[in-house]
This record gives sequence, C-alpha cells and structure tokens, in this order.
Amino acid sequence: DPERTPMQWDGSEGAGFTSGTPWLPHNEDSESRNVSSQERDPGSLLSWYKSLIALRRSSESLRAGGIRFLDLDPEVLAYERGSGASRAIVLLNFASRPRRVVLDAEARVLLGGARRSGTVLGPGPVRLGPCECVIAS
Repeated sequence: DPERTPMQWDGSEGAGFTSGTPWLPHNEDSESRNVSSQERDPGSLLSWYKSLIALRRSSESLRAGGIRFLDLDPEVLAYERGSGASRAIVLLNFASRPRRVVLDAEARVLLGGARRSGTVLGPGPVRLGPCECVIAS
C-alpha cells in the first residue's frame, strides 16, 4: 500500500501525525512536504485550494445557476456557470502541451494557475499552457 501515507502535518518526527508507529509508513519527503510548509508557500497546492474555496464563496456564479459545457477543444474541459449577467467561465487544459481556444467575448481572470487575476482574455484566441486552469468572468 505505498500510495497512501499518514497525513504529513509538519516536519517533526512522525510528521505531526503520531508519536507512535503508524501502520503505514511516512513518505520520505515529510520533512519538506507537509501542511506547515505549504501554509507558508503562496505557490503551494494547499494555497491554491484555499484560493479556489475563497473564490467559490465570493462568487454567486460559481455557487448557483446552471452549467453549460462549451465545445472549444477536445482536450480542454470548458464550461460556463451562472445565470443572467452573473457568469463565470472555467477552462481546464488536460493536455501536456499548449492548446488554443477561441472565446466569443472578453473575460477577466478571477483565478488562474499561470495568470494573474485581472488579466483580460479574448475575445478571440486564447493560448492555454500545458495542464493550465483558468477561471474568469
């Protein structure tokens, strides 16, 4: 069962999970890859998830309304959320290479893996980097 490990809370002995011996071993990188170190890193996966949760809580279009899938590229999952004037577009490039999509209207980035909030996309072609995620409105 090498895929699972106890939760790595910090870099201490036992990774902050236990002072005993867990039935699954700790990962070898528990001293550097743990919750405590990710909380201090604005580029960490934990920080990304916190940003996503905060965005969803603050955005009516990401919490309510319908969903409409957009056929922009076979390797890009693209959809629009919301209703009326309150809409958000989500672009998820699942390819390991850049992809190009064409947007019908201008959209401003709310959160992006490789783009700053406020960046304007479209109308027209938008290049998505490998495995890039963009949420815009």
